[in-house]
Amino acid sequence: PEIIAEKAGFYEFLGNEKLEVEIPPEFSDPELAEELTAGLAPQPPASGNEILAWTGGTFYSRETPEAEEYVREGQHIEEGDVLGLLEVMKMFNQIRAEFPGTIRKICVEAGSGIIVSRGQSLFLLDPDVPPVTETEEEIFKKQQEQTTSIMQNIYPAN
Repeated sequence: PEIIAEKAGFYEFLGNEKLEVEIPPEFSDPELAEELTAGLAPQPPASGNEILAWTGGTFYSRETPEAEEYVREGQHIEEGDVLGLLEVMKMFNQIRAEFPGTIRKICVEAGSGIIVSRGQSLFLLDPDVPPVTETEEEIFKKQQEQTTSIMQNIYPAN
């Protein structure tokens, strides 16, 4: 992070008498933004019918070796149901269903201690309600509207 900050000119930010930060104009350059973020790990691709590992770790399909698996193929699940565990740095994180549906396929081998990578598909689901796919333009417009709303709350017009 320090190398990126130095290369980006982070340490060159200036403040004025009102303690407002003056952002150098080159930060609005899309080519610079692309260059600086190129080395960062991309967000895993996701579709509306799969659950991905949000980070690398060890996947467990059951709480203990003697316990039943959390889910099986063909099983109907509800939002919030525990589907498995992902161990990261000795912390066990529950993998929960984000929407109701039916488990079409378990994409990792059954059992305990399966190493998975960030972005790896863990489960394929048939959602009860088909997902709505937004275009990049629609996503950008929503983000822009939310940002504008936040900024207007912070800096109301006089």
